[in-house]
Amino acid sequence: MKYSLSQNDLKKIGTGFLIALAGAAITWLGDVTGQIDAGAYTPFLAAGSAVLINLLRKFITDTQEK
Repeated sequence: MKYSLSQNDLKKIGTGFLIALAGAAITWLGDVTGQIDAGAYTPFLAAGSAVLINLLRKFITDTQEK
């Protein structure tokens, strides 16, 4: 067959899709948390969302030593 995808190809495509989706979700989360007015708790919300966004970013990128 001239055009075909192996299981490995499909796995790489799926992984790329999930990374792109996670990046879009992180971007959306950063925009939304900047618009929330939590009164006196706003600094804590900003700090917590920054930590959460960084945690998600680290989780989706390859940080293992080779």
